Amino acid sequence: MWDEVAKAIAGYPGAVLNALDADGNPFSVRQREVRYDPVSGRLPVVLPESLRPVEGRASLLCHRHDEAMAGMSSIQVRGSLARQDGAWVFVSSAFTPPPRWVLWDLAKRMRAASRAYLADRRAEPPEINWGTIRDIWGEVRAAGRGVPS
Repeated sequence: MWDEVAKAIAGYPGAVLNALDADGNPFSVRQREVRYDPVSGRLPVVLPESLRPVEGRASLLCHRHDEAMAGMSSIQVRGSLARQDGAWVFVSSAFTPPPRWVLWDLAKRMRAASRAYLADRRAEPPEINWGTIRDIWGEVRAAGRGVPS
């Protein structure tokens, strides 16, 4: 089964690990170097310790789309985050490739819901704290992994 996941992941430019921190808050970290083991279903991941990751439920999302959110494609692998030999690893437990129409419908509904939410409150989209994001990228670079500049 994990060889099917490995083949699917190979078609994407990277993956996003979703897990929880020590307070139970979710976080997501892009993994640019994806070395998924098709036999064990394990993927070594790099996580900044400032996120305070903990072992437990996690998921892996691979996706791609163009600027207009067209041609969207994604897969999700459910599993857990574990600490092994001093390093973090994602351990797969389930994979079901979704039909294409589900993803397109989801993207359209999310976009419409976001716009409606902001319009109802006469609000603008929130500012993104790029400084914090750059700091986290710096930690990942320091750990020896490539991230966007």
